Parts: sequence; C-alpha cells; structure tokens
Amino acid sequence: IDEALASERPLVLIFSTPAFCHSRTCGPSLEVVKSVWRSNAGELDAIHVEVFENPEESESLREAPAFEEWRLPSEPWVFVIDRDGRIFSRYEGTITEAELRGDVVVVLGR
Repeated sequence: IDEALASERPLVLIFSTPAFCHSRTCGPSLEVVKSVWRSNAGELDAIHVEVFENPEESESLREAPAFEEWRLPSEPWVFVIDRDGRIFSRYEGTITEAELRGDVVVVLGR
C-alpha cells in the first residue's frame, strides 16, 4: 500500500475476504473493483487486501496486519485515494460499479 501511495497514481484499495465475508458483499465488491480497474489500468492502481493473513486456516483466522493498521470494524471497505494520497471516498459494504466509476473519473481528472 505504501508503494502504491508513493507512486502518485490514484488508487482503489479494497479490504475484503470473499471466502469468509460476514456480510456476503465482499465477492461482489471485489468484482466491481476489478472491473473498474481493468477499464482504467493504465492510469489507476488497485489493491485487494485479504482481511485474514491465514485464510487457509479457517479454524484459527488471524486478521492481516494491514487490516488492523486501518482499524476497520468490518468488511468489505473500498477506498478511492487521489494522486496526493488523500482518501477521496470510502464505502463500507456494498459498492456499485456506477458509484466507483464516478469517483474514479474525478480522481483521474476527467
């Protein structure tokens, strides 16, 4: 995340755990992020952070350090971050492709 922020390119950052999501919105939200990123890959970075550092050990899941650092109370969370590293928008839970595309247009300066 630090490297992406230092690149001075807009960033879409999603914290989600599709396999273990309590709200059942992680998978669909991740697909929205992927779709928007694919359409803008030359100008936009995207990072998916798995909420758990050990998703293969479902009996003893541990939250990933990045998830803990951001002090998020739930999942999924999507952040749109501008070229200056400032959070432009944030979404907890479901996000639509139209919402995310609208934010990306703004941070890309279109």
